[in-house]
Amino acid sequence: MYQYFLKFTCCCQTKGGSGGLSKVCSVLPELQAIVGEPTMARTQIVKQLWAYIRKNNLQDLANKRKIICSDELRLVFETNSTDMFKMNKLLAKHILPLERIKV
Repeated sequence: MYQYFLKFTCCCQTKGGSGGLSKVCSVLPELQAIVGEPTMARTQIVKQLWAYIRKNNLQDLANKRKIICSDELRLVFETNSTDMFKMNKLLAKHILPLERIKV
């Protein structure tokens, strides 16, 4: 009557670690001025950026999707205003994997 499905795992499979969005990355200095840390996970960077946007009232009142850039954001986004959906694409230039940074 009831069917039970069991999940079988192979002994050679390994459990994945943090990766993707939760992987800790290096933050370039322009973005560091806003988020405050030299290394962060991408999710935390976006969270800190939204806190900065809300704290400084940088969302357009007529269109909440539009972000009006302050002087600090202008250095990161290289534009006077942007759409919230383009924000992650613009952030990509300022977030690097830790392995690529070697001094």
